[in-house]
Amino acid sequence: MSKKGIGFCNSNLRIYMRRFLLFLLLLCPLLASAQKKDGTLVAEIIHKESGEPLIAATLRMHSLPDSVFKVGVASDVDGKINTKVKPGKYYVLIS
Repeated sequence: MSKKGIGFCNSNLRIYMRRFLLFLLLLCPLLASAQKKDGTLVAEIIHKESGEPLIAATLRMHSLPDSVFKVGVASDVDGKINTKVKPGKYYVLIS
C-alpha cells in the first residue's frame, strides 16, 4: 500500500471518530434527563358515606412485590395529602 492510501484511511477514521465523539457528547445530556424523577402524589381522603374530608387520616405506601414500606403521610384539616413519591408500583393502605 502507498502512503497516500494509509493517510486517506486515517483521515476517514478521524472524521468518523470525531462524529462518534460528538454523537456521544450530544447523547449524554439526553440520557441524564431521561432518568426517572420523583413524582408528586396529590389526594383527598373523604368518608365513604358522608363525603366529608377525613382529618389526620394516614396513607401508607408499600412497594410491590416486596411490600417494603416507602411513604407514610397524614391528611391535613381539609383531608388533603401532597407528598413526593419515587416512580414504581405500590399498594396503598388508608386508615
